[in-house]
Amino acid sequence: MGTIRTFLEGVPEAQAANAKEDTLVQDLLRVGATRIYSEYWTCNRLIFHSQERIICSALDDQLKPGFDRYMPYRSTVRAALHPAYVLPLNSVQAITFQREMLSQYVHYRHYVFEGYDVYQPDTQDAGSNLSLMVMKHLPDSRSRCCNWT
Repeated sequence: MGTIRTFLEGVPEAQAANAKEDTLVQDLLRVGATRIYSEYWTCNRLIFHSQERIICSALDDQLKPGFDRYMPYRSTVRAALHPAYVLPLNSVQAITFQREMLSQYVHYRHYVFEGYDVYQPDTQDAGSNLSLMVMKHLPDSRSRCCNWT
């Protein structure tokens, strides 16, 4: 009986989570967010689900480099001109990013996809402030968009 219950309850939940993650991958690809920063678990899932079309480097709660299971991913994201930030809604990282972003006067497009704040640098306005912020932090509804300044 327990096996049947597990199958009946667990499989639909897993399928729903998988569908949500597939939607997140498609949304990120649609806006060109293929080099991103996020937290550890999100990074690993997105890299896997996207078959490495999205490469992610992990951040800790203070937006410093976190634990990357495969260090070349960190180098790849770090080398990207305009990496996006994909942060769980209302997470410590998202709150810290909003505070830091506003203090740097950097322009980002903001989306909300599948429970994540997605901040993508406004490439038309990506000047020295953006480079400063990235270097400072990284030595190393389906969709809502707005411009942050």
